[in-house]
Amino acid sequence: MKVVLFIDNHSMDKVDISELSKGNPGIGGTQYEMFLLAYLMFIRNKDIDFHLVLTHKQNGFDFPNIHVIDRFDDVFSFCEVNKVDVAIMRENNRYNLIKGLTKTKVIFWVHNFISYPVVRQIGLEDNIKRVIFVSKQHYDFYIEYNLNKKANYIFNTLAFPQSLPKQVEKQNNVVFTGNIVPIKRLHLVTKIWPYIHKKVPDSKLLVIGTGANAHRDVELGPHKLATAEYESKIFKPLEKHNLIDTVEFLGIKGIDKNEIIQTAKVGVSPNKDETFCLSAAEYIINGVPVVGVSRGGINDVVLHKQTGLLHRSLGSIKKDIVRILKGKKNIVISQESIKAMESKFSYDCFYDAWIQNIQEVYEGVKVKRLRPSKPYWDKAKWVGCVFRFLRRYFKLPERFTRLGVYSLIRRSK
Repeated sequence: MKVVLFIDNHSMDKVDISELSKGNPGIGGTQYEMFLLAYLMFIRNKDIDFHLVLTHKQNGFDFPNIHVIDRFDDVFSFCEVNKVDVAIMRENNRYNLIKGLTKTKVIFWVHNFISYPVVRQIGLEDNIKRVIFVSKQHYDFYIEYNLNKKANYIFNTLAFPQSLPKQVEKQNNVVFTGNIVPIKRLHLVTKIWPYIHKKVPDSKLLVIGTGANAHRDVELGPHKLATAEYESKIFKPLEKHNLIDTVEFLGIKGIDKNEIIQTAKVGVSPNKDETFCLSAAEYIINGVPVVGVSRGGINDVVLHKQTGLLHRSLGSIKKDIVRILKGKKNIVISQESIKAMESKFSYDCFYDAWIQNIQEVYEGVKVKRLRPSKPYWDKAKWVGCVFRFLRRYFKLPERFTRLGVYSLIRRSK
């Protein structure tokens, strides 16, 4: 069986990822996961003829069977010429090219939430044999759509320590890590920061990352943190309350960020659209509890009241951050909690799940539909369950779904 993984690595090809297996070297989470899969396939796989196709030669990633193409679309001709059996790639809009594949079966690896036209097209395209989401919550969001008939989920992975990190002196630090773009909602952290700092005057906010985490060619603003427009939104409450000196913007970090995280008493995750939430997992394995928004994939990562506190409102988040900093709420990350995470998110689990799905696609095995999991209120999941029942019982078309109805309402306005 010949298998190809395609990664569009433009703008990050100069980043040295030679120590990728030890942790994220400071690239976007999607690229990190995709290169991890390639790494594991190269060092563990003995039965599959595995090839990696890139748009640019990648610094620090040197294995046999790596191919560099001139244009994004050349991956499809590569598959045809080389008689590839299974191709793994991110979702894209090249459906006419996918339709033209005569031998290759495509697995779409979906890392973000996708729009209704894309959902519908994926469901219609016969050459797309499987859709892989990155968490169960992510999978659940699409339970009533046609693509669910060929969907599965594989949890993202990360490097786990052999044991809990050595205890360091904890300061009243709050840490935020990630790509500094609007969807990650750092601006909401700086919005609540005046309240937190007023309650805990010696507190400090540590920000790891910039808007160039995923794309190094992004034009950053004067603070070299994010785009100029988004920087103004982030800094507005800090400037208003004269709190810029209480925030440290540490830029892009590799695995050395773990030492910074370990100095914090709490890690904050304000994003309501996380499909997995790698940053929350990184906080926990460094012994730092998470306070975040109980939406999306973070519900598969954080155990409420055991490894963190998840809430639906920003007001509850800021109050719990203060309680943890003051010692009024004590969330202790145990070795057992980390072992429980490792049993779901380890390299072994990730690799074995991918091998199984690749083999099933090659052999034409269909997936089983999975029951939705709690919380049912998240992203109106219970409504999706109702739509799925009605569609299956009355054989209704796909426009009778959450995204389908929403799309019709928008068009009618």
